[in-house]
Amino acid sequence: MAMGLYLASVTLIILALMGLLSVGGSLLTYYGYTLSKDGDRYIRRSGLLSRQEVSMRESRIQLVAIKQDWLDKLLSRANLFFEQNRSGQQQDQELMAANKLLVPSVTTAQAQTLVSHAFNDCSPMQQSYRRVSEFYVTHHLLVRLLPLTVLLGVLGFELRQWVGVAVVATGMTMAVIVLLLRYWRWGYSYDARYLYVRNGCIGLDYRCCPLYKVQQVKYQQSVMMKRRGVASLKIVLASGCVTIPFMGESQARDLMNRLLYETESTRRSWM
Repeated sequence: MAMGLYLASVTLIILALMGLLSVGGSLLTYYGYTLSKDGDRYIRRSGLLSRQEVSMRESRIQLVAIKQDWLDKLLSRANLFFEQNRSGQQQDQELMAANKLLVPSVTTAQAQTLVSHAFNDCSPMQQSYRRVSEFYVTHHLLVRLLPLTVLLGVLGFELRQWVGVAVVATGMTMAVIVLLLRYWRWGYSYDARYLYVRNGCIGLDYRCCPLYKVQQVKYQQSVMMKRRGVASLKIVLASGCVTIPFMGESQARDLMNRLLYETESTRRSWM
């Protein structure tokens, strides 16, 4: 009992120290943050010990992302990302990455205003999103969660590890809740100019991009998905990929044809 309390105390202390280090690092990195616009170029500057500067031309922006965790939702705040071509670049920290321009902890109204500056009449937080198919939940339950839960549960019964069985049952319940939350958050929408994708769990992420900046569209469908009449789309931009899972088959084909038509018929440069 004493050993358990000791380990719990040590764990809490380590987590608290890690949290303090994270907060301290954020303060050093974000100190004096400013965002300005010079002509068609966005410029952000920040940093306490060393001053960092990133600039990005408006025409090079491929995708805009608005990200909210649970605390951001409570405070009506969001982190906004402008993303450009990342070909040949390494995965860096979000603030330091040369292909991303981060605007941290703005209000949701400010985030919407900044999105509208980059993409005219683009409103990702005000869209009516279509949900993905309910087969999203069924697939993950049957293919991923259920086999592992049964295996661990049988193992626990055989070894008479009742605490382990209880942990597995609790873990399964939590996993199902997370799965349902993710299903509830998934959504997509598009209009004559933009594609919008929403996802998350407790928080929310919104992504939007102009249709003409799509470079490739991959239609994905397994045998099980075909029987259920669903498919997934993998949409490739210069800034990365956007995936919409478990759409209705007809909706997936309609969106794919719309994106490919826009890519083929539009002469506008994605740069």
